[in-house]
Amino acid sequence: MEEKEIAIKFVHTGGPFGDCTDNYDIETNATTVGEFMSAVLGRDNFQTFCIRRGNGISSGDVCMAYATRGKITRKATNYDSLSSMKIAQVKVNGGWGNMTYDVWVEDELPAQDRKEFQMVYWGYTFD
Repeated sequence: MEEKEIAIKFVHTGGPFGDCTDNYDIETNATTVGEFMSAVLGRDNFQTFCIRRGNGISSGDVCMAYATRGKITRKATNYDSLSSMKIAQVKVNGGWGNMTYDVWVEDELPAQDRKEFQMVYWGYTFD
């Protein structure tokens, strides 16, 4: 079976803001979170991949992975099952080589322990 080429288009929607970041909507033919991540991994020096539950940041969000220079350095315990989820929408915010990719999925989002979220997102937890 021939592997499809994943197209990624960044559509600027806001910024630059005071911290030199910009917002983008992502247009892509990737159908799963894993396909999308593979296509953008290494595009920026530092990347955070989160799956969002609602319109804003929510306590039900899942932090899936953090990558440094094209290699995933921290990931959720259920990373593989999250990778297979179907994409509904992708947005990204960042600048200066540090981007946070927010993905909304069609599937039911599993709960993630808050300490795991913090460890994947920041590399440490808040007590």
